[in-house]
Amino acid sequence: RLLRAPILRAFADARAPGAVRSWVDDVSKMGEFDRIITGHFASPIKATPADFRSAFAYLDGPAADPPIVCEDWSLLDGLNDVIATNKLGAPVEPGFDFKAGCKKVS
Repeated sequence: RLLRAPILRAFADARAPGAVRSWVDDVSKMGEFDRIITGHFASPIKATPADFRSAFAYLDGPAADPPIVCEDWSLLDGLNDVIATNKLGAPVEPGFDFKAGCKKVS
């Protein structure tokens, strides 16, 4: 199963979810493929266009993947605050919650 790295969800996707969604659509419609070659980690990874698309399901709301514990997002949330406060990058898109569906632990 493919997963989008949380740091990319928090820093890249949260700032331009529409552009990321468009890119995912473009890649998914390029034609059939059965593997993805990454720039790092173990390659190739067996994956179809549907697998690729499912890795980005969170762009449209809570994904079916096992959720990440909400507390685990706190560091990335804090770094996003530093980025915003110091105007180090584009702001997080209003209304987009990159943590949607996170798992709350008591």
